[in-house]
Amino acid sequence: MYKCNHKDRISKLPEEMIHHILSFLLIKDATQTSVLSKTWKTVCSSYKILQSLHFDENLFALELLISAQSGQEPKIQEIRDRFMNFVNNRLLTIQQQHSPVLKLTLNLVVLNAEFSPVDRLMNLVTQTKIEELCIFVQSKDSFWYEICADTFYNFPYLEILVSSKWLQSLTVRDCQLSSTVGNYVVGMYSSLKHLWLSHVMVSDEESISNLASSCPLIELLEFKGCTFGMETLTLSIFHKLKKASVEGFQCGRICEVDIRECVNLESFSCTAHLELLFNSDGGSNIRDLHLVDHPIVYEELTADFPLLEKAKIVTKNIGVDWFKAANYHLMKLEIEFNPHEIYVDCPNLRYFKYRGFGCKKVFIDCPNLRELLYKGDQVPSILKLNLPTDKCLAFSSFL
Repeated sequence: MYKCNHKDRISKLPEEMIHHILSFLLIKDATQTSVLSKTWKTVCSSYKILQSLHFDENLFALELLISAQSGQEPKIQEIRDRFMNFVNNRLLTIQQQHSPVLKLTLNLVVLNAEFSPVDRLMNLVTQTKIEELCIFVQSKDSFWYEICADTFYNFPYLEILVSSKWLQSLTVRDCQLSSTVGNYVVGMYSSLKHLWLSHVMVSDEESISNLASSCPLIELLEFKGCTFGMETLTLSIFHKLKKASVEGFQCGRICEVDIRECVNLESFSCTAHLELLFNSDGGSNIRDLHLVDHPIVYEELTADFPLLEKAKIVTKNIGVDWFKAANYHLMKLEIEFNPHEIYVDCPNLRYFKYRGFGCKKVFIDCPNLRELLYKGDQVPSILKLNLPTDKCLAFSSFL
């Protein structure tokens, strides 16, 4: 038989050349090569990886003011110039040393939305190998984002950031996502998979559409307290989306979230008071669901979401006659509202929590249940349980 004699030629390369090879890998993959051999462990230890960098303009200013002598406190513009020079020099050194950065956090202050030294930083940021980037922009009008779009800082380098071939995760707060996002990425490859937008102004449908087309690999998408210039947020344009979240009070014209045709969506959370559009034919692949004030699923939940494994349904202002969950996959269920009757028929359910008022009939058929928490204003007049007899269950009723 032919005998193949493999030789490890890569390990014999000069250290600088191996570092160059590692620079083409994701930081997580590059660090894993340290387990290959003692030689690779030595090479990886000399490959300088910065786990986390955090530049906070407010903390920088506070330290300067504390260290300054009485009567010699620096002016605001002087503090800003010194901070920007400090960050610029630090990033320039990192870039010259070809050191990858696992996570970079920038807490910045913008006093003039038309021009800001923040823009100058982005040129170095986009030229540095960074896998996770968090940008928090504080302006003098940060608390007025729900009133006027002009109070948002129009972040001019956002289009370039999303097109980075290294960036895996991006968090942006208090900026404006304009319709020009995607103009810089034509013909370029975006590696972005996780995107968090907090208190961001989404101007129109075109801005979301361009973002989806320029970042086709996005798997996790979260909106928190954003302002929208359109009525419907359609998530199906993110074709690889697996987890989506719409949290907090959303401002602007938005009134509904459309998750129809989201074939890869497995986890969805919506705590905003918005209408939910979904496939009512039982074709949803969602396994983890968290909803607040969505009456359309408060009756027969599992018929619309047949693959559910974990669900939490909460409402304060909506009452229904009955609630039913009959599902083989469901393992954890929490409901906080006021149905008159509850039917739970889930053979694999392990945890069930109910909190509400006025429930008169409870039917629970869960032979594998491990924990049952019932918090109501009265003991149900009809109570039928099929529970395991060899397990300790917590059953409490608060009158």
